[in-house]
Amino acid sequence: MPTIASVQGDTLHVVALGTNGQLWYCAGTVDDYWDCNPTGFTGLTGTPAVADGADGSVHAFAVGSDGQLRHFWHDHAGWHEAAQVATGLAPTACPMHAYRIDSDY
Repeated sequence: MPTIASVQGDTLHVVALGTNGQLWYCAGTVDDYWDCNPTGFTGLTGTPAVADGADGSVHAFAVGSDGQLRHFWHDHAGWHEAAQVATGLAPTACPMHAYRIDSDY
């Protein structure tokens, strides 16, 4: 199931998992061109959560098949992965949607 966050006006940012457990990212507007690409992050399960950053970045959270909650973010330089957020989660756990992240990473 995809998750949507609105960032910078009318731009929608969507994250979803492919059938192979890879995180996908799409960006676009309701009546404009959409661009969807795999992020390269694999081994994920469940439904990812997404939030927009105060600086215009996009943050995604997903549980890995190893039970680790993983944090990814996209900025002007591309996608990045942060250190592990939590361990011991069920592979089917579903992070909740976060609306805005105001901290710098």
